[in-house]
Amino acid sequence: MSSGRLAALFVLLLLFLFIGVVESSDQYEIANKILDKYNAGLIPVSQTKQPIQVHFSMELYQIISVNEPQQYLMLNAWVVERWTDHLLGWDPEKYGNVTEIMLPHNYIWLPDTTLYNSLVMKDDENRRLLHAKVTTLGEGNGAFIELLYPTIYKLSCLLNLRFFPFDVQSCRLLFGSWTFDNTKIDYFAFNESQAIGTTNCIENEGWNVLSTSG
Repeated sequence: MSSGRLAALFVLLLLFLFIGVVESSDQYEIANKILDKYNAGLIPVSQTKQPIQVHFSMELYQIISVNEPQQYLMLNAWVVERWTDHLLGWDPEKYGNVTEIMLPHNYIWLPDTTLYNSLVMKDDENRRLLHAKVTTLGEGNGAFIELLYPTIYKLSCLLNLRFFPFDVQSCRLLFGSWTFDNTKIDYFAFNESQAIGTTNCIENEGWNVLSTSG
């Protein structure tokens, strides 16, 4: 390979590395700006005092167990919560046109979404929280937050075994905020026609999912 081609490749490599450093620097600056004086422990209400709308969706991955004697169900699922944080947001033109960043979940306010009929009281045993995707809506307009996490739910469910083993069971998952009523946080199904997705659900020899609704 000629020295000229080597030089061209070397310049290209440096260019890619430089672009990566610039983008990383922009993200650091954005994080420092939006988190300065931000309090993750306070609900980020808008000036109009409208409730924060949390759009909730779940993809069922596996029915781990159906315990008839103790009347409970254990599920493995993926959950996405989406809402607008009115106190976050930036002007992308000031930061290299970066419109979204990832932040550790404990850096920002999160809705205290609770499964009311859960048999597990510790939140860190229910769901594995990592990062949240923050997409700006413009400076002063807040940011759109998407929180994706895997979870294992163990919930009480009244099981009727009269027609076992050909029984059909209906179990309800009741979600809401534990602290706030719907004047502060209002919950909606992200996809009303399919509140709980089953496309990726692993087949179970003992049980089939007939339908879901929200």
